[in-house]
Amino acid sequence: PRRVVRAAAAATDGNAAQQYDVVVLGAGPSGLATAAECRKRGLSVCVADPTLQKTWPNNYGVWIDEVAPLGYDDCVDVVWKQSKVIFEDVGGDLPNCTLNRPYGRVDRKALKKRLLDECRGATLLEARATAVDHADDAASRVTLDDGSEIEGLV
Repeated sequence: PRRVVRAAAAATDGNAAQQYDVVVLGAGPSGLATAAECRKRGLSVCVADPTLQKTWPNNYGVWIDEVAPLGYDDCVDVVWKQSKVIFEDVGGDLPNCTLNRPYGRVDRKALKKRLLDECRGATLLEARATAVDHADDAASRVTLDDGSEIEGLV
């Protein structure tokens, strides 16, 4: 089961923050895929997003021949065998064309659930980052909307 907490707890001395190998700000498809891959490689990961529990608002499309090798073809709910490309240029010089390449619509709920499952072991925070302090010789410090802080080496 996933563990989602509202915010990170700062250490009792008030100055130290929980440190992770990787902090990901944003739980969209790219953020969760990055977090999942980092977890697979044994890194400690924290993902912070203020809308962690909500369905992604955007629709996403993928070329089936690109998503299948990644193992996410079960997260596609509609497949079109062809795609029509319509060019709306001002001069009208470009002809429309049909691509004989299967294209699919991503099932947003299925993909988000799958990616969250693949983030098993990561800390998932329902929080917004309000500040990030990068340091060349130390961990970056992220301040969250409740005032708590987390640190990440990446």
